[in-house]
Amino acid sequence: MGKRGVTGARQVNCKHENFACDCEVNRLLDTGRFSLDVRVMCIDCGTPFRFIGLPAGLDLNGAATSVDATEGRFAIAPKGEVESVLEGGDVGFSIRKVLWPKPPNNSQPPQCS
Repeated sequence: MGKRGVTGARQVNCKHENFACDCEVNRLLDTGRFSLDVRVMCIDCGTPFRFIGLPAGLDLNGAATSVDATEGRFAIAPKGEVESVLEGGDVGFSIRKVLWPKPPNNSQPPQCS
């Protein structure tokens, strides 16, 4: 099944040979840190690409993605200005999906503590 691209034309079996990359540098005012957000899409069919192998969230000392993985979020800094985690630098957060076993009928799901 094809997708409608930027031009609205239906693309079937697109080989994804032409790309657009959008980058944005952000200054995180409350921390004084910087992040680079990157998005990539196929110009021919408009399909966004996903970043693979990174956790969802924000990592001030590494890389993460948006929840749908179509935006890579990378910690950046001027050379020599940021301590590593081992030196006591800030840490970020990540999001993970937890699947609980399906409860039996008429029972409550497990409670988080």
